[in-house]
Amino acid sequence: REWSGEDLGGGTSEIVGGVDWAVPSHQKIRYDNAFSDLPGSENGRVSGKNAMGIMKSSGQGLRTSDLRQVWNLADHDKDGHLSSEEFAVAMYLIEQAVDGIPLPKTLPADLVPPSQR
Repeated sequence: REWSGEDLGGGTSEIVGGVDWAVPSHQKIRYDNAFSDLPGSENGRVSGKNAMGIMKSSGQGLRTSDLRQVWNLADHDKDGHLSSEEFAVAMYLIEQAVDGIPLPKTLPADLVPPSQR
């Protein structure tokens, strides 16, 4: 069976911009607030250097290799930066991993940022 965002315990997918997305809207709001506090967010994207602090503090107990995997999954367009949607995916994956849910090997379709579909 194909892995999906629902396997992360996120419950049902929510509609974001008319597209099913596994990141619940109440969590996306929280992630957007955290994103806006990061240096570079005013340009619509943040670097790994600027995002790593919150990723490490949110992912306490996760290995560096896990955080690297989260980054690689979340940076869907592979530009070396995270947009607000990609940041939300990263934080969602981190929270799920902290709760003991294994990280997926590839990003499930319902976690692909809606603007990148």
